[in-house]
Amino acid sequence: PLACDLSDLNSVRAFTGALHAHLQGADGALRVLVANAGVMGTPFGLTKQGFMLQPGTNHLGHALLVDLALPLLKERGGRVVVVGSAEAKNGVFDEVDYTDLSASVEERGYQRQRYTSRCLKFASYANSKLGNVVYGMQVARELEGWNRAHPGRAVTINMLHPGCLDTDITRNLGLVSFINYLATKLIQIATAEGAAYVTQLCLAPEVAEVSGEWFHLGYQAAFPAHLLHPTTTEPLMKHTRRIIDPYKMARNASTASCGSGSAQA
Repeated sequence: PLACDLSDLNSVRAFTGALHAHLQGADGALRVLVANAGVMGTPFGLTKQGFMLQPGTNHLGHALLVDLALPLLKERGGRVVVVGSAEAKNGVFDEVDYTDLSASVEERGYQRQRYTSRCLKFASYANSKLGNVVYGMQVARELEGWNRAHPGRAVTINMLHPGCLDTDITRNLGLVSFINYLATKLIQIATAEGAAYVTQLCLAPEVAEVSGEWFHLGYQAAFPAHLLHPTTTEPLMKHTRRIIDPYKMARNASTASCGSGSAQA
């Protein structure tokens, strides 16, 4: 297995590079990418690059992963499924989620105090999940031209709330976690059922040409329009790209170098 730490953008870049080499060696292709891993309600912490842990891992890590995987998916066509959460509907754009806090002890201390005293664990999670949806929908729009020009190699991307699953993702929420455990036992579904919804988007013929959509459980649904207003989406996309683009350029340079070496050999 190939290791990928989504809280470290260098690790994400290394992973996609290793995946590219592996697929070339096996004469294979990437047909499906499921962006599923994530954290919820963690104590205050930073990613390797100094960003808030939840948006940095759940959103920035996945955004870079998807962008770097697109060339592999375009080789033969494929699907991206971003496993999100209905909590995205409670998210907002918060510039601090896109601020490198490692450089300033004062700012880091202030944000730690703010995060703890205002109990922003869940809000930070919701923000990260909103980032997943907004970014996924934007990537889908950017792929429209490619898909029209290359119908046999089209790439789709959809976002999904798989349900309230019986997992330990809320383990960091303390008392909230216990209350959540009692409340959600009434509506929880088995992880196998949630996985079936993911598999549906990965493989079902009826959604083969559907892209840029939000799915709630197994059904296509509307996402709140006010959260897709430019006042939210434009700064979110601007700051996301500002952060991840340098890692994409470094990966592209590495790929070009490897390609030239192979050609000369």
